[in-house]
Amino acid sequence: MIDVLQTISEAVDPERVRLAAILVRKPVLAAAFMDDTQADQWLRVVGSDARPLKGNVVQISQFQKNGVDYPWAAAFGQLKGAGALVVDSAGKWCAGSRLPASSGQDWVIGRAAIAVQLLSTIEPTQIEQRLIVFNRSVEDGTARRAVS
Repeated sequence: MIDVLQTISEAVDPERVRLAAILVRKPVLAAAFMDDTQADQWLRVVGSDARPLKGNVVQISQFQKNGVDYPWAAAFGQLKGAGALVVDSAGKWCAGSRLPASSGQDWVIGRAAIAVQLLSTIEPTQIEQRLIVFNRSVEDGTARRAVS
């Protein structure tokens, strides 16, 4: 969440932050927002965590607003309590003065940048639907599996 907030660098709907953080934690799901060339490159860079296999995806209930995600809730509570995350009067989130400059992990920083960029090009109402379609394709075996 730290690197997602740093990458966005403005007040934003918390749902956008949450979805970007899910893409960082589960990079296979980024393929739902990529064309074939981008997905192939992503798989080469990220490795097996980006391969569309059943074990790499999460239940769609975690994407739905108010879905249960205990690691997310813990991170939110810790960052908000420490003044690293600010919730404005409109309910939007932004980096607080105590947010670390980064997680210090280059792979997380890179994934956060890609996740934020991908989600910025998609209407919020389309995000959940794309994830549902992608998860179904993984479940039924029609998702892209190989890198050329």
